[in-house]
Order: sequence, then structure tokens, then C-alpha cells
Amino acid sequence: MKPINVGLLGIGTVGGGTWAVLERNREEISRRAGRDIRISVVADKETAKAKKLTGGKARVTADAFEAERLIAVEVLTPDGNWSSFPPHKHDELTEREVPLEEIYYFRIRGDGGFGLHRTYTADGDIDVTETVHDGDVFLIPRGYHGPSVAPPGHTMYYLNVMAGPAERAWRVCTDPTHEWLWELFAELGPDPRCPLTTADGPRPSRP
Repeated sequence: MKPINVGLLGIGTVGGGTWAVLERNREEISRRAGRDIRISVVADKETAKAKKLTGGKARVTADAFEAERLIAVEVLTPDGNWSSFPPHKHDELTEREVPLEEIYYFRIRGDGGFGLHRTYTADGDIDVTETVHDGDVFLIPRGYHGPSVAPPGHTMYYLNVMAGPAERAWRVCTDPTHEWLWELFAELGPDPRCPLTTADGPRPSRP
């Protein structure tokens, strides 16, 4: 069966962590996907650094590229707040949903920093609320997930990496018991600290 070739855009702190996670768990991830998954190309301006890190296991280029399967999203969550909520899922192929397995790679700011993340299924087969620390990885095979919670004093960053056997599309289904929250959030408006562009807070306004 044709392997799933993954392209990595950047191989700094986050990209390097993604490389390490996929390399370390490649056998298990491939088993779940039903075919081999490999990082075949890495795009980074520092090509010498990228070649050293990948050890010849992937083609290295200084140019960006189009992905065949991979969807990657970065999220910054202000301390004392939450994200990825209301809970949503993407484990079935329907008009509203595309099946995507997902990996969360967390970075938590501050000494002793931690966060919380919940994943569960409607039938209760999975119901996990996990404490996550800086550098932790959480695999979501199926079910609803969210929120990811950043306690006061500890800004949270996470990289979502998703891929699946169907089309490359990001269609998700909100947990029906929490659908009403969309109207409430629309009334409340965004957190005044958003958009958050660094762990230090919003980007200062230009004079």
C-alpha cells in the first residue's frame, strides 16, 4: 500500500519536536493508519541544521511545499483561559466531518507549568482528563476533545498535527450537548488579550 508522505515546514523547536514524535512513534502511528507514515521532505531556511537533524532520512529544501495529507495548526492560549472548546470530533466520514487522527504537542510557559486536556467518546469508552506538561504529546485516536486549559501564570502553546485516509479537509462536529455555547461565545466576544502572538501577550500596537 502506498505510504503517507508527510512534509514538515520548519524544523526548529516545534518542528524538531514533531520530527522526534513521529520518528519515535512511527510504528504505532503507522499501525493505526494501516500503512507506513514517513516524513519525506523538510522545508527550512537553515538547510544544514535540517540535514543534521534528519540524518538523511528526508529530503531537505529551503522552499515551502503543498501538503498531500497533513494539516497542522498552532494555538496560543492565554494563561487562565482555555481553547479547543466547545468539544469537537473528526472520526467519521460524513457531510459534516472528515476522519482525522490528531496529535497535540504542548509547550507550557513557566517553572512548574502544566495544563489540562480532555478527550472522551459519547459512549464513555474513552474519558480522560490529563495533566500535560511542557513537551508532552497527546494522541487523539477518536472522540470529542477539548478543552485545553492554561492555568493562571502559564501560557499554553500547542501544535495540532492531523492526517487521515480521506480527503485533506478540516470538517469537525461539535458535541451536541455543547452546541449552545457558540451563541454564548458570540455574545461575549473574544478575550481582550487576543490575538495572542507570543507567550508574552498580544503584539503591541504601533503608534
